[in-house]
Parts: sequence; C-alpha cells; structure tokens
Amino acid sequence: MPRKSIYMLAAAAFIIAVIFALGSGHEKIAEWYYTNSTFVSGGGPKYAVVLKYENGTYVKAGEYGEPPRGMRYLGRGSERPAKRVEIPESRVRDVVNRAGVKGKILGTYRFNGTHVVTLVEEEPLKMWAIIWNNKSLYTKALQFEKYLEEEYVEVAEREGDITFTRGWRIVGYVEASGILPFSTYTFYDESSGQFNASLGYFKVATAGWFTIVYGAAVYVEDRSYYELTDPMLRLCFFNSQTSGSGSILASVRANGRAITITCGLLGTVFDIIAYIGYDAFLYRHAAAHGNKWFTSGCVC
Repeated sequence: MPRKSIYMLAAAAFIIAVIFALGSGHEKIAEWYYTNSTFVSGGGPKYAVVLKYENGTYVKAGEYGEPPRGMRYLGRGSERPAKRVEIPESRVRDVVNRAGVKGKILGTYRFNGTHVVTLVEEEPLKMWAIIWNNKSLYTKALQFEKYLEEEYVEVAEREGDITFTRGWRIVGYVEASGILPFSTYTFYDESSGQFNASLGYFKVATAGWFTIVYGAAVYVEDRSYYELTDPMLRLCFFNSQTSGSGSILASVRANGRAITITCGLLGTVFDIIAYIGYDAFLYRHAAAHGNKWFTSGCVC
C-alpha cells in the first residue's frame, strides 16, 4: 500500500478513536484538540537603543534592557557615518534626471566641503553616486564586494514525526570603491521557520535586500516566500510586508498558515511567523516562530 494511503488511514483511525472517546459534540472535540495542541511561543526581553540627532546624523546615546536573542552586529569595524543633507525633493529629482540614472533614491548626504552626493539604487548591488553642487554634477558607479556569507538551521521543537526548524541565511556586501566618505552596506537576508512531517514540509521565509547608509537610513526590498510540499496540507494564506524603509530602522515580516486536508472533520493548523530587522548601525535582529493547533473545522 502506498505510504500516503497508510498515512491517511492512520489519520482516519485516530480521528474515529477521538470521536468515540469524546462523543459526537463538535465543542468537545474542539476543546480536546485545543487542550492537546502545542504552541511554540515567541517573545523575549524588551530592548531599545536610545539615539540623538547631531549634525545631520544619528548618534547612539545609550540603551536599556537586554538585547533579544538573535541580535548581532554585522559591520566590519571603523564605519564612517553619513550626514544627511535636507534638500527639497523636487530639486533632488531634477538632479537625478539630469544625471540620466533611474532607480530608488536613497537620500542626499554630505560629500565634502563643496559638494553633496545623492545615492540612487537601480537594483540590489547596482548603485550610483551623483556628486553635485550648484555648478557641477558627476555620476559614479559604486562597487560592492562580498565579505560575509552564513547559513544555519536548528531544530527548535520535536513532537512525534513532526519537527519545527528555524534557520537563516545572510550574504553581506560592503561598498568598496572608496568614492564615498561614509560606509554603505547591502545584505540579502532570509529568516525562516519550517514544519517537517513524514510526507513533506511547510516553510515560510521572510527575506529581503537591506541597503544601509551607515548612521542615517536603512532601505528594504521584500523578497519573502513560502514552500509547501506536504500533500496532506493546503495553504490557508501567505502574506508579507515591510516597515520603516528609509528610516533608521527597517524590517520585513512574513506570515503563512496551512491546514491538513482532513479538516472537514478534524484537522491540524500550522502557523509560521518570521521577521528580520536592521538598524542604521548594522545591528540585525531576526526571529522565526511556529504554532500548531488542532481544529474541528476548516476555518483557518
């Protein structure tokens, strides 16, 4: 007999046993399922960095609480902060148009005593520096070199033949042309949670490109995704969103949920939330949490 058929017969036998044990009431069944559900809780200590704004850039003035699990510094040391210059948006766009480049404007910063520089990101790792003042304008292509690549997976929970794993993958790049008077980094980052069963898995990965103008701003582009290979599951929903892009703290968050195809009678719901955040000082915080609960209906 095929493995899938054995799996379905075993699940059906279990469901019938539960029904006979509890009677035919849906409320009793739902209560039993909830009582026996497993919740992988998130949370953690509260932590904040106190910043103050001085001479066009943010300076760390202190901190309180304990850094959350998963927070780490990704700089190479001796970073140089950028000093933002406040210029009307219409004027900056006119400069960008005259330079003949297209893309996302990453702010205008002090270049030297006579010029400012506007950064334009055409795509990840393809960025232009427009160096200009009232009389002149120069466009330079920036160059990024990879300095960091890490990948890690851990088993967070195990219950029977179902495991919940979480992992992350980071690839870091630093601007290396020497053109800019401040430090600029770009990271491709993934943080994921995954439920694994005997027939397949359900994975939710929050992912994105983070470009950091040191001490000034973080820009994020969402690349989150999900994978579902278990034939006993169907997707309820998947969504992702970014927050704070262009400020000193930006993040991306993804949430996905799946339910067993036996949910018309009794079923199991798998929910995964994953998060990545960066601040302008190259501190990264990431987490992934999974919840599993039982249900007597197909509403998920």
